[in-house]
Amino acid sequence: MMKEKKKLLKYLTEQGIHKKTADAFSQVNQEDFIEKTMGMEYYQQSPIPIGCGEKSDEPLVLARMIDALEPRKSWKLLEVGTGSGYSTAILSTMVKQVATFEYHETLARMAREKLVDSGFFNVRSFAGDATEIMDELGYFDGLIIHASCRQRPLTLLAILKEGHNAVFAMGPVIQQRIVKYKNTVIDGVDTFRNFTFHGYCALPSIRGQYGWVDLEPVPPEPEDEEEKEE
Repeated sequence: MMKEKKKLLKYLTEQGIHKKTADAFSQVNQEDFIEKTMGMEYYQQSPIPIGCGEKSDEPLVLARMIDALEPRKSWKLLEVGTGSGYSTAILSTMVKQVATFEYHETLARMAREKLVDSGFFNVRSFAGDATEIMDELGYFDGLIIHASCRQRPLTLLAILKEGHNAVFAMGPVIQQRIVKYKNTVIDGVDTFRNFTFHGYCALPSIRGQYGWVDLEPVPPEPEDEEEKEE
């Protein structure tokens, strides 16, 4: 197992991932969070099944998103898409506190238990739609979304402190761009303009108002009355 982990860490480094991010990956064991199924190997370069019909993030995409986020040890971070808890654990080694949301209640429960069992105690875990975030959670120093958005997730971006970063995927269903947003305030108002792009990815849709999955179906066109009578 150690050999496979070292191979992944070497691969991330060769792809230009920052040492700080690679070191965070090195502190977490993937096998502590994901149950092995037949034919599956840990520390692959591609996503692997994590249960409930979901898959893990591609390690390189996850690492690039963390690089773009530039987390700091003093941060209170919001993560959307807990998944197995593996990414949460990696992030928890880099910041002071993580609040993490998982839409699938079963995955959220399993991840919470594994995080506690593995000694990651600076994490608050929630089940549900993060776009309906509770006001009492307050503002965050950083935001990372492990899912694709069809448009800017303004409700979530609004919880960022001034001058701080969010990273998410945005674009068509098949392929998206990794987007970094820096909260820039002018005359006391968020501008929602400071966006940069950091490579491509293909992530599943976020749940809620900013995703593809929960879009309201388009109603059928009304039938022409004359054609109907014919």
